[in-house]
Amino acid sequence: AVLTVFPKERVGVRISPYAAYNNATDPDVAATYGYVARMLNEYGVGYIHGADTNAWGGVPDMPKILELVRANYSGILIANAGLTPEAAQRLVAAGQADMVAFGRQYVSNPDLVARIAAGGPYTQPDPFSFYGGTERGYTDYPTLG
Repeated sequence: AVLTVFPKERVGVRISPYAAYNNATDPDVAATYGYVARMLNEYGVGYIHGADTNAWGGVPDMPKILELVRANYSGILIANAGLTPEAAQRLVAAGQADMVAFGRQYVSNPDLVARIAAGGPYTQPDPFSFYGGTERGYTDYPTLG
């Protein structure tokens, strides 16, 4: 339905093949998400955004996600979650991902682009302050300034 409204190259799809959130796991990740990636390749969508939702829990799956998608999809691939700027640069340099998206790193480093250019330092996010309803953990992180 989305492709009937928007040009296909303007549509992106986020997938989290190995997500274990709320015990919603897939018994055959390779078959399911291999098919999904091939289907999205046939549709010619603008990009796939591979999110490694397990990375923050200490069990990263990014290499498996990128390998699975790359084997079945020839478009733009964006990697996300649990990556340091240095790891992100390595993924892009190796051709494993075309781009990398940062979320939590931006929350705790409002000047993330400047910090990457300077080689750090990086402030670690405090996930216990997320969704708390106040500015704590969102707008109170310092810049390098």
